[in-house]
Amino acid sequence: MSIADLVRDLERRGVELAVDGEALTMRAPKGALADHDREALRLRKGEILAWLKGEAAEADAGSFPLTDIQEAYLVGRAAELELGRVGCHAYREFEADSYDLARLEDAWNRLVRRHPMLRAVFTGDRQQVLPEVPHYRIEVSDLRGDPEAAPKLDAIRAERSHHVFDPAGWPLFDIRATLLDDRVRLHVGVDLLIADAVSLVQLFQEWSALTNDPDTVLPAPEASFAQHCRALARRGAGAAEAYWQARLPTLPGGPDLPRRKLDGPPRFTRHTHRIPAASWAGLKEAARQRGITPSALLATAYGDILAAFSRQPGFLIVLTTFAAPPGMANVVGDFTSTILLEMDSTPASFAERAATLQKRLAQDLDHAAMSGVRVMRELRRHRPDITPATAVFTSTLGHQVLGGRSPLAWLGRTVHAITQTPQVAIDHHVLEEEGDLLASWDVVADLFPAGVVGSMFAAYRRLLERLASGEGWSGGVDAAVDVPPRPAPAVAFAPEPL
Repeated sequence: MSIADLVRDLERRGVELAVDGEALTMRAPKGALADHDREALRLRKGEILAWLKGEAAEADAGSFPLTDIQEAYLVGRAAELELGRVGCHAYREFEADSYDLARLEDAWNRLVRRHPMLRAVFTGDRQQVLPEVPHYRIEVSDLRGDPEAAPKLDAIRAERSHHVFDPAGWPLFDIRATLLDDRVRLHVGVDLLIADAVSLVQLFQEWSALTNDPDTVLPAPEASFAQHCRALARRGAGAAEAYWQARLPTLPGGPDLPRRKLDGPPRFTRHTHRIPAASWAGLKEAARQRGITPSALLATAYGDILAAFSRQPGFLIVLTTFAAPPGMANVVGDFTSTILLEMDSTPASFAERAATLQKRLAQDLDHAAMSGVRVMRELRRHRPDITPATAVFTSTLGHQVLGGRSPLAWLGRTVHAITQTPQVAIDHHVLEEEGDLLASWDVVADLFPAGVVGSMFAAYRRLLERLASGEGWSGGVDAAVDVPPRPAPAVAFAPEPL
């Protein structure tokens, strides 16, 4: 058997091989490797290393396939879809007394040379890294002494926060600065086609290091995102596909929330709730005593709110994960994957609902080789009228890179932040920042009747507060949430094809 056939056969069985310097690393599902496989890996280690290194170089030199989530981002932004006409975009504004913009610009260009995905473009169903790109300039607007500075700042935010990048054109990021009388505002936007949340944190950390000391030597990326994409394209879903196919007949659709017809492109607004460190520590301890992880706790609370406002008690939410495989240290790219997580509001108590969800999530994670994007496509192929899953839950709790002190604090005070995702109505993300819990909803508010989003988020805050006080653990959904009367939907939901 050739080396290429050997590697591809192993990858089809879920075995992940990667290069770590001169070492070969491997991660394999239980039972995937027989004794003769292990012997082949031992005897042909050098050949496998050489093949993987050669493939990485070849991948970087040409185009390579999209991941499932990248494909969904591209297809989902189509103008003919109701929740299209928006990119997958992370945008932040920072303020400080001043910035050394020349150093910021120079450091960012070093990152562009260092990370291939900062030079990526997308055409059709492929992506490509440009070997060379022009020097990137940070655009500067001078509003010092301008009596119209405030409305002009608002206009910049309105335009840049929901900017839709052209995937075929470089760059897929935007950095600009606005000079004000007593401060400087920095506007940063990145299309998430090229970097997931973990990669963005890495970029900001490296940007800080290179801005502070241009001679900083950063550890080299172990491989390339192109190599990862090619390995994914070869790998079959195996047992995961059988698991999800067996569940297709009974899977529900997304939450059937009150809604109205959306006029114009989606515009996201952010709702944020911060739980101080002491209260959050107490809430985590209460969950731990019941055998529930913090992420399962918050996902259940989110599900309870959606269930209380939904016309159907059972539904799917999209859970996002960030799982770069071994051998991808220091690699920037969109390693995001998704799971369609079934929410069940029938167990009698919150603690029981959380335990049920946690058990189901563990099973789903064992079968994550078939992404939620692919599962949803299969579900809608078999049942075209099913309500799409447009509610997302993203937890970075416990992630080593995303915990502790904010990696963005070096840029000053964050004055605005928002993310948008095509085909998403509510994007709930939770993270820990210096011990506090920061829970945010990015919502297409105009998709819902007036007052619904405010009522939902207020109910979510009340539920977390009741759980933190020791109440709410034994009640049903309505008792735990205490929802006010909800308005009827203005229009019926019309599923959009993906």
